[in-house]
Amino acid sequence: MRTLVVIWQTARGEPVRSLLSALALTLGMLGLVSVVAASAVLGETVQQRALFGGGPSTTVRVLVGGLQSAEELRSYGDFLAARSAASAVAAEVWIPEAGLRSARGDALVDLVFVDDAYMKIFPLALVSGNWGTGLSGVAPRVVVNDRAAEMLRGERRAELRLVADRTGVHVSGELRDGAPIPRIYVPIAEPLWTAQRSARTYIVLSGPTLTTDSVSRAARELASFGVPGAADEVERIDTVGQLAEELAATSRVLLALGGLSVASTLLGAVNLGLATSRARAREFSLRRVFGASRVQIALVTLGESQLIACVSAVIAYGCSWALFPVILEAFDIPAGVAAPDFSPAIGAVSFGVSAGAALAASIVPAVSSSRRDLSSVMRY
Repeated sequence: MRTLVVIWQTARGEPVRSLLSALALTLGMLGLVSVVAASAVLGETVQQRALFGGGPSTTVRVLVGGLQSAEELRSYGDFLAARSAASAVAAEVWIPEAGLRSARGDALVDLVFVDDAYMKIFPLALVSGNWGTGLSGVAPRVVVNDRAAEMLRGERRAELRLVADRTGVHVSGELRDGAPIPRIYVPIAEPLWTAQRSARTYIVLSGPTLTTDSVSRAARELASFGVPGAADEVERIDTVGQLAEELAATSRVLLALGGLSVASTLLGAVNLGLATSRARAREFSLRRVFGASRVQIALVTLGESQLIACVSAVIAYGCSWALFPVILEAFDIPAGVAAPDFSPAIGAVSFGVSAGAALAASIVPAVSSSRRDLSSVMRY
């Protein structure tokens, strides 16, 4: 207890030195914490965007023709999945640049007709409302993405203006899909797409062992059996694995920069500790005269540095929390991608690194001060 009192008195007795030490550690930790936060934001953003756009690894999209109903698409997809070892299968129909008229004006949107299994492959998260279902004689219920919601500005009723049809729709929900353009998602059971020449029908398959070759072989096998439908294009659309490799390289560069920041802080703290240990020779000599042992002097030096490190870690954590929104803004997270929250683990990182840096920086001054011979110290 007495040693702790001495540590507190020592730190408080030299406010300029303590302030400079705390400032050096805070700046170093703030740089490291900012790099860690930026790496986390980058990783989360890239992963979400990759999953929204291409699904998990491995995801294959098959362009099919000759199918004119949701039941035919579902049956063809089940056949492909059974013969290609896919763990998930979904159907989707795209109609690009469809007209949309609402009380807010006219615009062009992409229509995407999807089934229930679509969400098992693409993690589209509802922000509000629900998916709903299309009902005969009632305006079909649709879900819009962020961009379309901004365009509609709260309007729940609109009219789809297709080449072969015009129909009213009711907006039942809003979701995030990471797309930079407005999209409207419609249940594939709605037969609106069957009469549209611009409609492109797809079967999407996903599975860890799936390959484009296995899907192509399955499609050829189905064709030889006379199953309705023809697979025109087979392509792999997932980018999670590729982006993960690129992200790992970027993260290593960012962490290297953070390491350089910590190394610079460490060298500065060591330099300051060595300088103050020589300047505090008279203090050490008086403590030795009044009975302090070499170990106690070393403990006071180490304890003082840890006290300053704790204060610096708290300041760095607070500053990083305040700067986190600035980091998010700097990355320009696309619409629909959820920004990650500030992780409490960053506080543990700042405390651990700050304490470690302060300990490493104070070892040399502590050992140097404890090894000073009393007769040589008294000459100061």
